[in-house]
Amino acid sequence: MDTSTQRLKEAVHYVCRRMSTRPELLGAVKLQKILWYVDVRSYGVTGRPVTGAVFVKGKYGPYTSAAAPAIRELAREGRLHADTEEYYDNEKTRLIGKGETNKTVFSARELIWLEEITKDICECHTAQSISEKSHGPIWQMASYGEEIPFEATAVSLVRPSQEAVELARKDLSLAG
Repeated sequence: MDTSTQRLKEAVHYVCRRMSTRPELLGAVKLQKILWYVDVRSYGVTGRPVTGAVFVKGKYGPYTSAAAPAIRELAREGRLHADTEEYYDNEKTRLIGKGETNKTVFSARELIWLEEITKDICECHTAQSISEKSHGPIWQMASYGEEIPFEATAVSLVRPSQEAVELARKDLSLAG
């Protein structure tokens, strides 16, 4: 198994294991958003994502099709229980991690990001609210099914303040 596939699989396991005592707070949508935001944060800081997964625009925000095979493999290994249940007239995937995560594939910083983002998304958001939050400008510009490159997440679409523009002009004139 290549390194990125292993890292994605262990990230999925980490999140599902972390939430195994409160599985009602984690479903497929939240798992996808956790993976997305962990990779975006990592890319912004280190220039590379944690999982190596490719994310595309989907109805509920960015998602990776590589999560489903990772879930199936973890279930085959007996490290994850996955099933579906009715939830407000929809099907919700319930994911319960079992056993230990191979944390050696992550740096200490990556483990902190996995922990913080899992906690934030699972405890502070519904699947709908985190889905809506992920529908930012980069997601809006993509077509459904189109890959969302991590480089695009580094672009700020916020207009700089007049003060920032003046400081930049000053810096440029000093450099010249």
